[in-house]
Amino acid sequence: MKQTSAAPEELAELTRQRLLAATDWIEAFPPATANVQAWMEYRSSLEQLPNDPAWPDQIVWPEPPGNTRI
Repeated sequence: MKQTSAAPEELAELTRQRLLAATDWIEAFPPATANVQAWMEYRSSLEQLPNDPAWPDQIVWPEPPGNTRI
């Protein structure tokens, strides 16, 4: 069976979409709730990544608030 590899842009977009999906919960909280503003900024950074000139070859992924892992 022939295996094909995904293009860098496709892999970057899949990763970005996964990270965005992991932040969907913030839309259920008011922005004034503790730490939600930081998560909203993180989510916004993820949304803007494709506009970065380094996309998709030299992506600088934003860190989630509090250096937590999703």
